[in-house]
Amino acid sequence: MIPGRHRERRPEQRAATRVVQVQVTARLLTTFGLAVTMVGLGRLITATITQQQVTQPVAMSLTGVGLAMVTTWFSSWVTGRAVANHQASIRQLALIKLFDLGPVGSLDDEPDGSGAMVSLLTDGIERLSKWEQGFRGPMLGAMVSPIVVLGVLAVAIDPLSALVLACCVPFIPLTVGGFQRAFRKVSGESRRAKAHLASRFMEAIQGLVTLTVLGATAVMGQRLAEAGERNRRHTMSLLARNQLVLLVADLAFSLFMVSASGAIAWWRLLTGQIDAGGALGIVLLGVLLCAPMEMIGGFFYIGMSGRAASRRIDALLDIPSTSGTTAIGESTGLADQSMIAIRGLNFAYPGRSPVLIDLDLDVPRGHRITILGASGSGKSTLLSLLAGDLVPDDASLKINGVLLAPKTRDLIRSTSALVNQHTWLFRTCLAENLRVGAPKADDRELWDALDAVGLADWARRLPAGLDTQVGEQGVAVSGGQAQRLSLARAIVSGRQLLLLDEPTSQVDLESERVIMEAINSLTDRTIVMTTHRATAIRPADRLLTMVDGHLEETHQ
Repeated sequence: MIPGRHRERRPEQRAATRVVQVQVTARLLTTFGLAVTMVGLGRLITATITQQQVTQPVAMSLTGVGLAMVTTWFSSWVTGRAVANHQASIRQLALIKLFDLGPVGSLDDEPDGSGAMVSLLTDGIERLSKWEQGFRGPMLGAMVSPIVVLGVLAVAIDPLSALVLACCVPFIPLTVGGFQRAFRKVSGESRRAKAHLASRFMEAIQGLVTLTVLGATAVMGQRLAEAGERNRRHTMSLLARNQLVLLVADLAFSLFMVSASGAIAWWRLLTGQIDAGGALGIVLLGVLLCAPMEMIGGFFYIGMSGRAASRRIDALLDIPSTSGTTAIGESTGLADQSMIAIRGLNFAYPGRSPVLIDLDLDVPRGHRITILGASGSGKSTLLSLLAGDLVPDDASLKINGVLLAPKTRDLIRSTSALVNQHTWLFRTCLAENLRVGAPKADDRELWDALDAVGLADWARRLPAGLDTQVGEQGVAVSGGQAQRLSLARAIVSGRQLLLLDEPTSQVDLESERVIMEAINSLTDRTIVMTTHRATAIRPADRLLTMVDGHLEETHQ
């Protein structure tokens, strides 16, 4: 077992093991009940032919049916609850891991970005739960159930017949293993096709406005159709192989087992070792021995896709958190009187070239700096480090006297407010959007923040004022208004360090003027602003330029 998986999912694994044990036990009891019913039916035939009392065989049959019904219902009830709880548990673990990793969190070999991740967290986790909690236990129970059937056959009818039929049972796991190895590649291709389709749909939804403006909806529609067709082909290929498994299983095992049971029953009947009821019981129990093969079809659709999803989720949960263990208060030689103190900072994303190289920076409390640089120069990466979303490999960055390390990330995040160039407004009212960083802020604080960014008059004209719904991603407001609302949200948070990532890159000139005036009015905050537009630079205590991972002083 991988150490990360062992550590991350031990509570969930213990619960899953208990559920599987219950399902296996229920399946064995169900099989026992059905086997008793088969024997009872055989004895009922014998009693009818010989004109004996039928009370005992009828009671045996009814008892077996009752036991099978109760255990089947109980297993279904346990399975339904277990699948729902398992999905919630795994999804929570995956989200916690993603939040912990921050923007760098992803799977290195995943080409479809956030769309594939959404597919993994929804469809992937559902498939995993159906496999681990809904199918694995019953399948294991079905694989073991022939032992129960053969035991009942040996005790109640004929030991020699049970021994002969037992020689056929090992064919079951050999058949399952062979098909598993043969179809593993097909299952993986189907999963990747689903992830690719999910990624294309997410791109289309997120860029719908841009696609409409550019008249590119037809092109995107064609791409979606191609991705959908690819997914359909892979799904149908998997289903076709699934049907092939069912056909081969029925021909190679089920038909053989029933025929063998009939032949054995006829032989033992002719030799006088059993009566007609015993012969019927052998045939019926032979049919019951085919139960494991009935699970094979489901295994290659539910099992293979669930196991593939399990490997992807394991890979996500096993991504190590960024290293670094220096605790609060340890000596690092960084200046504690600064809001930001950086010495020799180096940072690179996994498997990529360094983004920041031997970077030094001191920002006293209450000062503001502007960092100029081209797109991709490392400005946003530096802000993500200052916000605590990323963690450097070495002890080289302090925020408000606290050294940034994995266990201090929450403390660092509570110090700063990050305003990104792309603003997300939640599908709720204006007030709740502003209170994201300060849930207890009163209306007066909200109005003061709106006034600071020039949106107070606009908010008063809204149908319900602060209670107006602004919609997912701010569809009810313009881009400039959304960006100003993001700045107002940062102001409401009351945090002393404001990190502004290209705050005017997506707005018109009037909105840019208002945003810059609002920023200049925040004289009691420490502000770090990045931009690639020289026109967006306003008077600051320092102007720096990011060049090849280094910061260079620039005179205004």
